[in-house]
Amino acid sequence: MGKYLESVDLANKIKLPPNLLIYATMNTSDQSLFPMDAAFKRRWEWEYVPIDMSDAAQITVQIDEEISFLWSDFISKINKQIHEATKSDDKKLGNRFVSPKDMSPEKDGSQLIISKEQFVNKVLFYLWTEVYKDEHESGNTIFKSKEGDVDTIFSYNELFIKAGEYDLVKLKGFLEFNGIIA
Repeated sequence: MGKYLESVDLANKIKLPPNLLIYATMNTSDQSLFPMDAAFKRRWEWEYVPIDMSDAAQITVQIDEEISFLWSDFISKINKQIHEATKSDDKKLGNRFVSPKDMSPEKDGSQLIISKEQFVNKVLFYLWTEVYKDEHESGNTIFKSKEGDVDTIFSYNELFIKAGEYDLVKLKGFLEFNGIIA
């Protein structure tokens, strides 16, 4: 071992200043990274950052010209249901779970926008695959649609008429059933 240390060229090593801080974020719901998350948490300082509803209130989900809602309203209601279903905080949606397409608000103070495509393809896909997929048969799911006087359970793929074309009646029924819109 001493021989190895003698052959190391210390002049060509990278030296980091002691005041260098590296910030990184981890999403606890990314289960495939759990072993790496655990290793990072053991080796470095970390801080839990709670969901920031005031930040989420700056974001609007825009389904179409008639249907829109605040991201904060959605995650507030859905996170309660996620907790009831999973008894865990790991699967909850955060204030920046999905990045708005328009990352800079207009000068007139308008909201940042999450598009219908982002909402269905990122948010609802995550909720289906990571939280509610196995709850479909039990009925303990948010994937229900209020269509008239009837509440129907549906699966994620039923939100699509064909590739890129969404079933807006089912999507609106989902939002109504979950109390997001009236």
